[in-house]
Amino acid sequence: MFPPPLIGGVMSQIPRTFKEKRRFWLSHLEAWRDSGLSMAAYARQVGISSKSLGYWQGKERHKASPEDAIQRPRLVPVSVAAVTPSEPPARSDAGLCLVTRQGHRVEIATDFDSATLQRLLATLEAPA
Repeated sequence: MFPPPLIGGVMSQIPRTFKEKRRFWLSHLEAWRDSGLSMAAYARQVGISSKSLGYWQGKERHKASPEDAIQRPRLVPVSVAAVTPSEPPARSDAGLCLVTRQGHRVEIATDFDSATLQRLLATLEAPA
């Protein structure tokens, strides 16, 4: 699933030429996006610098054309949990109810604004 981790997490194992470095970091960016983990958690798991991963993400984002900026669809794992009696019932106009990994509950109306939801989820999932 992930690119091979660096041996012992040693950053000296990163390729030397720009072309190799770009290929290395782009493969990690793709694996990070597919992992569903935060950037920091992914970097820790595979033994790379989260700051370097963020740098390459920014570098590629600024380089991309407007058409490239559209995120490709991806599947993320979800789990369905039964509502416990201590939780208030969902509002009748909610399109769905989302519970984050940290336990935050978000009820989303059928006419929600996707950009606002993305910003909310990024805030809720960010490390404290």
